[in-house]
Amino acid sequence: MPGIAESDPPEFRPAPPLADQLEVARDHPAMAWFDGIGGSAWPDDLPSHPRLLHECVARFRRGNVAAYIWFERPDWWLQPWKPLRRLDGKWEKFKTLGAALDQLTTPAERVPQRTWWRLWE
Repeated sequence: MPGIAESDPPEFRPAPPLADQLEVARDHPAMAWFDGIGGSAWPDDLPSHPRLLHECVARFRRGNVAAYIWFERPDWWLQPWKPLRRLDGKWEKFKTLGAALDQLTTPAERVPQRTWWRLWE
């Protein structure tokens, strides 16, 4: 059986494991918030994307908020910062892991603030 060539379309090439990809990006500022890699729901949070139940995802955590990154060929997906134990259906698509990590460090993606009169949201 012939091997996979660089000229083959990306969807036919094996994806490097998530841990390997994160190791390459270890010097990125967002990696300071890296909390681990999980294959299903985290015990202290509710998944808000169906893929978080089935895929290998990287979790980033800052206090009581978390963000998730996973790879689904050919794109990287990011669930932006959200309070733990809160359902949030937002996710964004990126072409590279670096772009997804950059999004975690932009001022608009910093830890969301909750006001005392909106505790139920």
